[in-house]
Amino acid sequence: MLIVFLGVAAHAGTMTVNAAQKGGPLKKAGLGSLFGIVTNNVGAWKYYMTNSFLFVSEHQNRIGEGTTIPSGTTAVAPVIRGSKIKMMCRFGDLCYGWAPYTWPGLNNSWLGTGTARSWLAQVTNACNDIKNNYPDVVYAIAIFNEPEDELVDTNFFNDPNISGSTQAQRVNYVWAQTYKVIRSILPTVKIMGPNYEDYRPQYFSSHATMMHDFLTNAIATATVPDIIGWHNLNASPIAPGDIGTALTSYYRPLETSLGVPGAPLPVSIEEFGVNNGAFEGIPGQMVPYWAEFERDGIDFGDMGIYENGGDLGNTMRYTAWDNNPSLNAGWYMMNWYLQMQGEYIPVTKGGSDGVASWNSTNQTLTILFGGADGDTTVQVNGVGALGIRSTVRVRLEMLNWTTNSNVAVTKISCGGDPQTGGYNLYDKNFTLDGSGNLVIPVNAVEGIYNGYRILITTSNAPDIYPTKYEAENATVNHAIRYSTAQASAGSYIGGIDFTDSFVCFHVTAPSNGLYNLFIRYAASSAYGPATHFVTVNGQSQGVVNYPSTAGWSGT
Repeated sequence: MLIVFLGVAAHAGTMTVNAAQKGGPLKKAGLGSLFGIVTNNVGAWKYYMTNSFLFVSEHQNRIGEGTTIPSGTTAVAPVIRGSKIKMMCRFGDLCYGWAPYTWPGLNNSWLGTGTARSWLAQVTNACNDIKNNYPDVVYAIAIFNEPEDELVDTNFFNDPNISGSTQAQRVNYVWAQTYKVIRSILPTVKIMGPNYEDYRPQYFSSHATMMHDFLTNAIATATVPDIIGWHNLNASPIAPGDIGTALTSYYRPLETSLGVPGAPLPVSIEEFGVNNGAFEGIPGQMVPYWAEFERDGIDFGDMGIYENGGDLGNTMRYTAWDNNPSLNAGWYMMNWYLQMQGEYIPVTKGGSDGVASWNSTNQTLTILFGGADGDTTVQVNGVGALGIRSTVRVRLEMLNWTTNSNVAVTKISCGGDPQTGGYNLYDKNFTLDGSGNLVIPVNAVEGIYNGYRILITTSNAPDIYPTKYEAENATVNHAIRYSTAQASAGSYIGGIDFTDSFVCFHVTAPSNGLYNLFIRYAASSAYGPATHFVTVNGQSQGVVNYPSTAGWSGT
């Protein structure tokens, strides 16, 4: 793909990375999706989900459903078993119907025929299902799903076995009864709640009252959740920041004032995102949420589902869950985030927002960012305090959520266009200023949809294996970085197809002379043989020919 920047872009702002203020490990709470994994995700899907996801929320199966629901817990548990992915079990979906739920009755003494499938009967069955079949993959149980909006049908208000004169009081009563049943069967499982659809007390005083009364009742009945949680699904452009304000300025002070046992409780934003059909899986839309989650210490999060359930959070091109899924830029963005290791580095939003980490093992500062269009300045303070040299190597890469008209279906609802990795925009050395700081200009950022990564390392850092050179660690221009388990070190460079494309290796030889060069490559027979020009120290050395291999996995 040829990237051409024309005209003068508006300045999106200055995003500041404070490298000297290292924190604990990254939480990576945003690497999850509501119904992002289904029973059909087998074969190649297993590799892709394991290399992008940490969390998933799924329907809790009702009595008699077994594995018939593709996004049900019973069906999904075997799919994620053996991976690092953990599951939130949504007990709210034990009710039938939706918007609102149809309340089945609290227990079997009401509603007559069929009451063996009452709420507490369903809860008991679900707990035994978890206990006997998949306790190893469960992160927590969410008792409710948006109870302030979904538990409002006539049955719920008329159920004589529920105490309380208001809807909120009745919800809190059911919470306590349900909590006790779960604890009697699963004494150590984490329980999450209240899972309101919206908790923004900075805008709505009713939200503050609702949470206050929930916690007060939970304390009085000894049913305080292990994890406090709510959803954040509004369409406001400041939605990620709403989470931090609600948590730090309202919830945490409330927790302290009430003396909540176990405080501060871990936090789950079990559904998050902008409900406008242009969020899920899009790199530039996901990163601001990740940034806010890291900033606020959120422990668990799942993207809300608006488009393609079962497509790993819309990070796969819609393929009807076939065995040959196509990755889009969202998957690569999540994979970049998952790969980040080391200590959390705080980022201050400036137009764009991002996540940063310092890995002392490989001496690399990694920055992911997006969320705004226009020329962006990335101000990295305190680089000198990390102990790397005054001249640093900066690699800037972009993931493009394209609307290529040559692709058959470009609608966001179909998962974006297939991508094959990040594009290297530049790879060059920068000199730190006298204070050990670094200014990185990033021109014509398209961060509302695209995602970006900056890698900062010591200039001319030695190779771990000095006689083996990985293309993805070379200086790359106008080519594509791919990720695959079949490549050494998990990546390779392709798309070296343009007049200005090159891969430049910085080789250290013990002395002048002739050396044998062995190249591992793949050249699909669908495109025929390939050739590259080879130069050494600027002098042409001829052409290397690559005969076709059996496929991209050939050598």
